[in-house]
Amino acid sequence: MGLFRKSDAEPLGVTMAGVKLGQRLLAVGTRDPQLVAALAVKSGLTGRACLVDPDATQLAEGTKAIEKEGGLVEPICAPYGMWPLDAESFDVAVIPHTLAVTTLGAKQPRDQINVEVDVLAKYVERLLVASGSESRGPDLPAPSAGNQREGTS
Repeated sequence: MGLFRKSDAEPLGVTMAGVKLGQRLLAVGTRDPQLVAALAVKSGLTGRACLVDPDATQLAEGTKAIEKEGGLVEPICAPYGMWPLDAESFDVAVIPHTLAVTTLGAKQPRDQINVEVDVLAKYVERLLVASGSESRGPDLPAPSAGNQREGTS
C-alpha cells in the first residue's frame, strides 16, 4: 500500500491537493481548467472555489471551460499579489506554475514520487516555538530567545 495511492476515479493532482467537501479553494491561473474543475467539484456547493488570473480574456475562457467540466468557480480578475481576498480565506491554494517548473507535471498515475517535508516541518516547528504553543509535541523545546533546538546551528 503506497503512501499516496491514486484512485482510478480522479486525476493525481486532485488526489494530491486533498480538497474536501466544504473547503475553500483558491486556483491561481487558468493553465489547467480540468484540474480546477475537478477540485471545485470536490469542494462542492458548501465550499468556495475562486479562480484568479490577471488576464480578463483568459479568465473568461478558463471559467467557461471549468463550467463545461461541471465545476463552479468565482472568477476574480486581479494582478498577482493584489487580490481582493483575505489571507485566511482559503483552505487549499493550487498554483499550476509549480507543475510547469518541476517534474511533477510529467508524472503518470502509479509513478513513484519523493515527497520531502523536512523544509515544511522546520517552518512549522519555528512557528510553534515562536508562538509558544502549548500543544508542542514531545520533541519541541520550550520557546527560547534564539528559537533554536539544542545541538543545531
